[in-house]
Amino acid sequence: MAIQFARIEIVGRSSGGNACCKGAYNARCIIEDQKSNVVFNFSNRGDNVFHQILLPEGANAKYKNPKILMNEVERVEKRKNSQLLKDIVLALPDDKELTLEDRIEITHRLIEKRGWVANGIAVQIDIHQPHDGEKNWHAHLLIPTRRFTSDGLSLGAKAVDLNPDFKKAGGRAYIIPESEQIHEDLKEVINSYFIELGLENRVDEISNMPQEHIGPVRMRAAINQAVIRNQERMQANIESIRDGRNVLARVTKNSSVFSENDVRRVLKCVDIANLPIVLS
Repeated sequence: MAIQFARIEIVGRSSGGNACCKGAYNARCIIEDQKSNVVFNFSNRGDNVFHQILLPEGANAKYKNPKILMNEVERVEKRKNSQLLKDIVLALPDDKELTLEDRIEITHRLIEKRGWVANGIAVQIDIHQPHDGEKNWHAHLLIPTRRFTSDGLSLGAKAVDLNPDFKKAGGRAYIIPESEQIHEDLKEVINSYFIELGLENRVDEISNMPQEHIGPVRMRAAINQAVIRNQERMQANIESIRDGRNVLARVTKNSSVFSENDVRRVLKCVDIANLPIVLS
């Protein structure tokens, strides 16, 4: 069953983002940042089953190499708070009737529908397959915030014209977030593709929920398991510190001399008032 899910984040310097790091991570490859000489190596991860960089017409073909494209992104951005890339994650159908080629086609159609490449912007695509026992096929898209120059030799001006516009309704101005636009476009693309294949499958919209719910319902089981494991660890700590000898053992683990503050730090690590609540 396909779920309707899309997430978009900005990779920016103010939050410690780096285009070479993000490009290497998504592509599961090695990229050296030519400005800092830092090497980012994610080649040991084996879940990337498709990698491609789409370029607009006229762009130099060398930018199909993520090492060159991501270093160009870093080169042209001069400010310490620069926004480098849009990082988009798309949930792809895990339906057994679909192949990898189908998932690639769905991704291409979403990109075409959004019009990024047609408007002079490169798109790095990486499709990751699920790990054992999981069903979360997904595509990563990295989109520079700048379009190519007219000669295609470098990145040029910011593509601010492609950011969401203000709309008006009832005398009020508002913006439909880009994530919601992509969310809806992805649903339309997947459902249309299912129809073309003659399948009755349709996108499950359960992930389009109010914010107090954490992500898709289907993801909550995994979240609950993590919460339960954390609660078990917390309870183990509680049981441990009920015995003063255990507290003493913790405090004196690295030093035979300790203060009242050292004891407080050990006790503070178990905050009973803030135990997490399991999702229902």
